[in-house]
Amino acid sequence: MIPHRKWYSILCVEYFIYSNSNLKKNNCIYSLNSEKNAKKDKNEKGKWRPKELYCNLLLLIFVILTIGCTYVKIENLSSLSKGSILQDIIFSRYSRGLCEIESVNNVSNKSVFTRIFNRIRGEEKKRNCEEPDKNIMDYLLKNDLNLKDKKQKSTNRSTIDIPTLDTEENGSPLIDITDIPFIESSKKSNEEELEETLDEKILKCRSRLAKESVSKTVYNWTLGKKALSKMLHYDADNFSINGVKYPDWKLKPIPTIGYNKKSGRVQEMYTTVIKGNPDENTEDVKLFIKKIPIEIWVKQFEKMARYRGEYLVNAENFVMEAVASAFLTEYHPGITPKLYKILYDPICENKKNLHKISFNDLGAFNYILRSRLKSNIEGNIVIISELYGQDIFNYIDKKRQDIGMDDDDDDLVLTIEEKKSILYKALNLYRRLHEAGLTHLDLSAENVLIDENNEVHLCDLGKSTPVYTTSLRHLDDSLDLSIFESCVPCVGKEAYMPPECMKLYKEYRKMKVSSPFEYANSVRDRRERKKWYFDVLTAEKYMLGIFFIWIWNEGHLWDCSDPSKDEIFNEINECEMDLDKCDLTDNWPEELKAMIKKLLNFESRKELNLKDIYDDPWWSTIM
Repeated sequence: MIPHRKWYSILCVEYFIYSNSNLKKNNCIYSLNSEKNAKKDKNEKGKWRPKELYCNLLLLIFVILTIGCTYVKIENLSSLSKGSILQDIIFSRYSRGLCEIESVNNVSNKSVFTRIFNRIRGEEKKRNCEEPDKNIMDYLLKNDLNLKDKKQKSTNRSTIDIPTLDTEENGSPLIDITDIPFIESSKKSNEEELEETLDEKILKCRSRLAKESVSKTVYNWTLGKKALSKMLHYDADNFSINGVKYPDWKLKPIPTIGYNKKSGRVQEMYTTVIKGNPDENTEDVKLFIKKIPIEIWVKQFEKMARYRGEYLVNAENFVMEAVASAFLTEYHPGITPKLYKILYDPICENKKNLHKISFNDLGAFNYILRSRLKSNIEGNIVIISELYGQDIFNYIDKKRQDIGMDDDDDDLVLTIEEKKSILYKALNLYRRLHEAGLTHLDLSAENVLIDENNEVHLCDLGKSTPVYTTSLRHLDDSLDLSIFESCVPCVGKEAYMPPECMKLYKEYRKMKVSSPFEYANSVRDRRERKKWYFDVLTAEKYMLGIFFIWIWNEGHLWDCSDPSKDEIFNEINECEMDLDKCDLTDNWPEELKAMIKKLLNFESRKELNLKDIYDDPWWSTIM
C-alpha cells in the first residue's frame, strides 16, 4: 500500500529540518551551552540516532516505491495497445497512490518535490486564479478525501464523483486509470450545493410562471445523473433478463433512417423478445435496444457535464436521452417506456480478459470509457428499454391496410372518439412531462406510441431539454430561475418546426453556421445573443398544435412553417392561425379549432397553460 501524499510531504519536511539542524551543529553554532553540546556530540559520534535512522529508512522506502511505481506505469503504458490483462490489474493497483500526485503535477506544471521545498523556503508563488482547471484543482486540493479499500463493507460507501472536463479545451483527465477508487468526500462541491436548492427554486418559479399543479420531483441535471447511475451495468456479457444473457439475445435490426456519422445519426436500433419461463412465473419481455458508439457518448457526456446538462446538438443527444429516460422511469413512470439498463459492450479480441469494475457513478463510468478509447478498445453504449406498442403512424397505416385502403385514398380510418382519445392522452402526457421539468421537442406521429389497450406513451428523448435553468441563454450570471431557451432550431421534423425555429434555421444556413450552439455562445453582446435563442415551452406548444391537426386530418395541412415556401401556411399565418379561415377545416369541431389556434398563435401560446386545454369541457365525452 503506497502512503498518502501527506506522508511524503511530512517526511521531506522533517528530513529537511533535520539536515539543517545537523548542519548547524557541525558548524558549532549553538545557542546555549556549546561546550556541553560538543561533549555530548563527541560521545554520540558514530551512533545512529533514532530520528536519523527513521528518516533515512522512510526516505529509502519512498525512493524504492517511487522508482518501482514509475517503472510499472511506463511498462504498462508501453503495452497499453496490446490489451494485456496485467495492465488492468497492476496499473490500477499502483495508480491509486500516484493519481493524486500526478494530478497535482498536471495542474501546477511542477513536481511535487519542487512544490514542497519551495513552500519550506517561502518561495511558493500564488496560483493564477484564471487557470482553466481551477475547479478541478479546488476539488483535489481543498476537499478532504478519504480513500477506501474496494473490499471494505460499509453502508455509506460511494464511488468517486469526478468532475469531467472537455478534452478538446482542457486536456486529458486528471485521473486517467482503468480502475477508479472508492472515495468519500466530507465536503460537497459548489455545483452540488447549487443543485440541491434547485428543486426549491423551481417550485417557487412555478407559482410565478404558470398556474399548474406542482410536481413532487422536478428534473435537474444532478437528479438525472443520479437516476441514470442506478441503471449502469459495466459487464454486458453477464447481464440477463429472464435468465437469458445479453450475448444470447436474438436482435432484430431496425433500419436507421438517414444514418450519417457526420450528422450524428450513428445509432443502431434493434428489437427482441425474451421468452418467459412458466415454471418461474415470468412473462415474455419485449425490448427496444439502441447502440451508440462510445466515442460519441464520451464526447457528448463531457459537453453535458461542462454545461451542467444544458448542452445542445443538431442531431440526437444520446446522453440527455438516457438521463431523461432514467429520471422519468424513476420519478414519473408512465410517460415514456420503462428504461431497463445501460450497458457497456466493448469490442475487442480479449474482451473476456478486460478488468471488470463494479460502480454506480456516472462520472467514473465516463472515465472508464475514455480510458478504453485511449487503449484503442472500441465498443458501444447499449440502452435497453421497454418495447411499447407501436407508433401512431404505423397504427393508422395498419388500420388502412386491414380494410384494404390504398395510400391514395383520402378516406379517414379513425373515428371521432378514437381521435379525441389519442389527443387527450397525448396532451396529458405533455402536461405531465412539463410538470416533471422536461420538454420533448421531437413530437410527431412516429414518436407517440399506442398499445393494444389504446394507452399512449412518448418515445425518443434525443432532443429533450430541461424546462428550467439558472443560466439563461447559457450565461452563468443569471440571478433567478427562468424558462430554458435553446439556440438549436432543428427540433422535430420539418412540418412540426415552429416559425421562430424556421426563421433561426434559415439565418444559420444563410451565414453557413454548422454549429448553432458554438456560434450563439460566441456572441457576447446580450441583445445580439438573445436573437439566437427561443423559448422551448412556447415552441413545444406549436408542435403539439401540429400534432392535433395531423391526428384529426390523418395528415398535414401544410408541409413547413415557411411562408415563402408554403402557400397554405402563409394564408393561415396571415389570419393569426385561425383555422376558420381555412376551407379544409370547415367540418372540424369549433372547440378543436379554438384549441389549435391557441397552440399555434405565437402570442397566445407564450402565455398558454396546457392544463387549461386539458380541462376544456369538450373532452368530457371521452372521460
